[in-house]
Amino acid sequence: MKTKNKHLVFVYGTLREGFNNHYLLTTSKWIDYGITDKKYYMSELGIPFVVEKPDLTKIKGELYEVSDDTLEILDLLEGHPNFYERKKVNIKSNFSGKIVKAWLYFYPVIKGRPIFSGDFKEYKEALQNEEINKISQNKVFNS
Repeated sequence: MKTKNKHLVFVYGTLREGFNNHYLLTTSKWIDYGITDKKYYMSELGIPFVVEKPDLTKIKGELYEVSDDTLEILDLLEGHPNFYERKKVNIKSNFSGKIVKAWLYFYPVIKGRPIFSGDFKEYKEALQNEEINKISQNKVFNS
């Protein structure tokens, strides 16, 4: 029988609230929003990638307490350790300001466009707003 350990996981991409893989965390406890203590390199090519070096920006995301079973499911989703690699990092909690150790999934190489803000959710929202503006402008000009 498996032990029922709890693990802190820091999610920065499609596992965040509002994204397609968030359903995997529905049985997990949301702890806080947070930001990495150190700078890492974030990029995207439809999905986000965080690389340990070079340091570009602090990564923004959400902190969850997950069970052994959920951690195993997340490892399968992320392809740990062959695609993404899960490592413990320091995360600064937004509400308390405390530093906690949490798992974060790293990609081995830089891939795609850089995300200078370190916030994949904000980045995707900005891209969507840009597309909406382009569509709206085209409708005005083509009317």
